[in-house]
Amino acid sequence: MEDRLRVVADMVPPGGVLADIGTDHGILPELLLKEGRVQKAICCDISEASLSKARRRLAGHPNAEFRCGDGLAALKPGEADIIVMTGMGGHTIADILRHGKASDDALFILGAHSGLPALRRFLMENGYAIESERVAREKRRYYVIMGVRRGAMILDARQLLMGRFLPEREDAKDYLWHLCHILEKGARYDPKKRAALYRAKEALRENS
Repeated sequence: MEDRLRVVADMVPPGGVLADIGTDHGILPELLLKEGRVQKAICCDISEASLSKARRRLAGHPNAEFRCGDGLAALKPGEADIIVMTGMGGHTIADILRHGKASDDALFILGAHSGLPALRRFLMENGYAIESERVAREKRRYYVIMGVRRGAMILDARQLLMGRFLPEREDAKDYLWHLCHILEKGARYDPKKRAALYRAKEALRENS
């Protein structure tokens, strides 16, 4: 099993109704239904061709539904209390949240493969709060997974870059050093990257 999939699955609280946005093959809904972690899984994708893969994988499952639609538009208001969006860029996730509607009590599990600082800023400025953060690693790549709900939070520059809770997590240290190495590549010629690199290394020293 891919580590990223396991991390996302473990962040899903038991007993709820899942909406997997951009479900593609429907692997996560299949896993959660098999484990009995969710009552129902709604597989959503903007592409009918992609959604057909999930239909085949979960054919005949009584607790699986399939919706073709753009982001949260595929859902009825309030019908899902756990909404997963992974495998997308941070700007795409922000756009889906900006234009969609969901229950005020919904838990969003977000896994952006790019644009994390911009996504964190969007969440902070639009009434969302990061409640938990985890790091997964697959094939030399790191993925940050966030649990988010409606609420208020204030992030400083270092938290926008590194995460709200990751600097305090021992199991995130390798990822944070990896982030430092990425910043070092452009820091010599970019004052903003130099400042970000300084903040990142300062946080790692404080929590080492």
